[in-house]
This record gives sequence, structure tokens and C-alpha cells, in this order.
Amino acid sequence: KKVKETIQGFGIIDLTSEIVNDAMDDQEFVDFEDAIQFYSAKSANAEIIITRNKKHFRVVEGKINVLTPEEFLAQEFQKG
Repeated sequence: KKVKETIQGFGIIDLTSEIVNDAMDDQEFVDFEDAIQFYSAKSANAEIIITRNKKHFRVVEGKINVLTPEEFLAQEFQKG
């Protein structure tokens, strides 16, 4: 129940073979799972990736905003 409440308002993106293939073909990412996250976000036209380890996403700097959970929450509180 807590998980459902937490993710309410967030979209769940289906993992497709296109996303997996793009992630496998990408030579910039050191970590395959990070590549999966990026290509999933890209396929959903997401504006932000929220991660605890921003340095893993330096390779996509300028292509998508990458924020820590704290940065994301601070940004949202400033809006509201």
C-alpha cells in the first residue's frame, strides 16, 4: 500500500526491446542499468531522471535533466 501511495502520479514505462537494444548499443554508459533508465526516460519524453548517483549520467548532460531526490524535492517546493 505504501509503495502504491509513493508512486502515485509517476508514470510506469514499459521496457521494450528497442530500449534494451539502444542501451546495449550505447558505448558511453559504463553501467547497463543506467543506460536502460536513460533510454526509458527518452522513450517517454521525460524531462528529468531522478537518481542518487548523478555522476553515472554525466554522459547525457544536456540531453535530459538529472537530479538527486533532494534536488527534485527542493525544486518542487520552490514551485509550490
